[in-house]
Amino acid sequence: MTGSPWEEYADLPDHDYWDLYGAEAAWHYYRARVAALARASAQHAAEAAALLTRPVLPTWPPIPGSPENYTYAVWWSPSAQRFRACVAEFPTLIAEAVSLQGALTALLDRVRQHLRQLAMSGQTLPPSRSASAVTRASGHS
Repeated sequence: MTGSPWEEYADLPDHDYWDLYGAEAAWHYYRARVAALARASAQHAAEAAALLTRPVLPTWPPIPGSPENYTYAVWWSPSAQRFRACVAEFPTLIAEAVSLQGALTALLDRVRQHLRQLAMSGQTLPPSRSASAVTRASGHS
């Protein structure tokens, strides 16, 4: 029984208590053995539950403003041979990628980081310029 939570109880004798000590002794022995296995099982379950409740990834402070509330544009750049994305509320934030979705995803990540930095420094977040906050894609540069 190596590697199991019950290996500390594996050294209990294997002989038949019924034949050697009688029915009452055997009943007490088996009852004690079941109780020991139940304790070991409960301890193993508690350790497994503790592992499941532990956070795996670091938790970040909540972002007050959602990056989805801002106005984005994505276009194809023939000179760069890539898609470029920008956000109207943060004109200095630009992202490039080989796909339209990749450019938008990269820009959303940058906006999240920028919003987190603004919030941590105590600065106010800019309001959205569009009431609907629709993501736009255009095919011209």
